[in-house]
Amino acid sequence: MIPGARTPEAPVGHRRAAWHHRPVIQAVLVLAASLLISWPLLGRAGFSGTEGHRCMPAFHMLDGGNWLVPHLFERPYLRKPPGMQWAIAGSSALLGRTEFAARAVSASAATIAALACLWFGRRWFGPAGGLYAGLAHALMPVLWISARTADIESLHNLGVLVACLSVVDLTLRERPSTGRDQAVMAAMVAVGMIVAGLAKGPSGATAMAGCLLAPIAVRRSLGPMANPALLAGMAMAGIVLGAVYAMISHATRMIPDEVVTQNVDDFLWKSGEWWRVLLLAPTSLVMALPASFALLFPWGPDAIAERHREAARDHPLAFPAARTITIAVLLSLGMLTIAGVSNPRYTMPTQVLIAPVAGYLGLGLSGFFIRKRPAIARAMLLGHPAVSAAVLSVAALVTVGMWERWRTRVEGRGAGELIASVVPPGSLLVADHLVEARPDVLWYAQQRGHNLRAVWRGLNTSPRHSVDLDAYYILRDDTMTREVDRFMHLNPGEVFVERGAGSVYQFSFRVLTAAGERGRSEPEPPLATDTR
Repeated sequence: MIPGARTPEAPVGHRRAAWHHRPVIQAVLVLAASLLISWPLLGRAGFSGTEGHRCMPAFHMLDGGNWLVPHLFERPYLRKPPGMQWAIAGSSALLGRTEFAARAVSASAATIAALACLWFGRRWFGPAGGLYAGLAHALMPVLWISARTADIESLHNLGVLVACLSVVDLTLRERPSTGRDQAVMAAMVAVGMIVAGLAKGPSGATAMAGCLLAPIAVRRSLGPMANPALLAGMAMAGIVLGAVYAMISHATRMIPDEVVTQNVDDFLWKSGEWWRVLLLAPTSLVMALPASFALLFPWGPDAIAERHREAARDHPLAFPAARTITIAVLLSLGMLTIAGVSNPRYTMPTQVLIAPVAGYLGLGLSGFFIRKRPAIARAMLLGHPAVSAAVLSVAALVTVGMWERWRTRVEGRGAGELIASVVPPGSLLVADHLVEARPDVLWYAQQRGHNLRAVWRGLNTSPRHSVDLDAYYILRDDTMTREVDRFMHLNPGEVFVERGAGSVYQFSFRVLTAAGERGRSEPEPPLATDTR
């Protein structure tokens, strides 16, 4: 997806370098694409979706909280490793506790990932392929939203990408490269695995497994697995991750409260979703278009013939790199299907591996491909790589604009301000299902109110005697939960006064307080209602 790609008359290795083949120019172009998509209006909208589950624990850490076991409104929360919370805490310490600072982690990760694709692309496919690889990542539609969200996907994708591409690089060569080169790649394997493991645990394991198995299939030998640098990098990552996980486990045992965790079975085979599991691989590949078109090209007799042409001497790793990653992608998707994963979102660590293969397309269009393959590649890129890049750039701008408008409508700031307006200073806010769905609402209430304390407490099993007369209960009453009805059932005879009602996205809630001695002695404030 670079400008000016054409089939030259001279061999690939004997042409004068085009202006867009210079490393600095290519880095600027990839950076420009990443900045265009990931950074504009990043802090405009308030938090929404699951951003609160990452940001609120990070802010708690900055307030002197537990850095090994994150807390979400005073409740130990460890559904995911704390890597993203650590990153958000660091960014917020530098830039302030703002939406921009929190989302800058994901935007930075996506930008670095695009530059990593550029670097590996140049390494394997030369200058022509490098720019294709970098832009393919920056302009891949499935990655746009995650790059603008304070969630774990973008950081996890970066770790998986760096680790997997480093593994492929180490296993491509039949003869080891220089000692310095091997050491750099080993360090990148270790750093990538550590980042991925701390961001999302084993979620990227299938992508890593695919990249370990694919070289064996390509080289038809177990030799790639015996690479000392590869083994050293994986060992370093294992030691660091093992030590961190051990410290987290020890810290968890020291906490008297029950820690909120998540079972991996929640993401695997589920009744009635077999058809979604079967469609996982094709759906994932369609979502990665147009970059996934590149996976078609390392196959067939023409691809084999190209490998033995004179032009291939300048790029001996091009074909094996493209085929290795293609096989790795297919193996990873196959493993996810066997495991029963039904949500294509969880294939994102595999999808990011597709972008570097686009570099093979760039090399092919610069004279490496033969016969009809250049024409086929151009057709898949809308006639010209520059056209494809322009269309994707416009689509990205439109998508970002629509996303930001939608995000301002579903942010939790307005609901939080409503809660703050109906409770007195110094109040205790107690919630359960609203924290599960949108913890940002309570955080915004704390920012708008004065000395408000928010607590995540399991209310579905609370007996009557646990009702706090000084607390304001924020209970959901939408059809997905009916938390209010269950809470009333568990506290028969208790009289509650409604102080306000509101909604955020598809979740509605009511603000209730017990009508005890306080309720009889204090005048009842007017009922506040959010009618949005």
